[in-house]
Amino acid sequence: YLSKYINKNKQKYYENLQSVRDRNDWESLIIYMLKGIEETSINTLDVLKKIVGLIDDTKREIKKELPHIYSKELIDVLFHEFYTKIIYVEKELGISRKTASKYLIELENAGFLVSEMVGRDKIYINHNLLNLVKEADF
Repeated sequence: YLSKYINKNKQKYYENLQSVRDRNDWESLIIYMLKGIEETSINTLDVLKKIVGLIDDTKREIKKELPHIYSKELIDVLFHEFYTKIIYVEKELGISRKTASKYLIELENAGFLVSEMVGRDKIYINHNLLNLVKEADF
């Protein structure tokens, strides 16, 4: 988010705005904003590279530890959001509810997911992905 850059460099932002008002100095404001876009883009690309690395590591580890349940579609479900539910796995993989539940329990027991009750639903959190994004501090 560009707002993080602006908040981090708030004084310079206000100085550039004032410069536009006082001297019609748009160039300084535009350069400031472009620098913000550049910095934000670099940070975002870094986070995306880390996510891709996490996906690759997770694929490799699931293939090694749980090869009988590994599929590209399963990885897609695990990384679509920070959490998943039995119904999501069931629908995406075209498997029964019982099998989807079994897969998620195996993934939790192997440390790939952490389950939590939310109301009447059990969700399975991809804690590695969630922590990575939290650390990115967008």
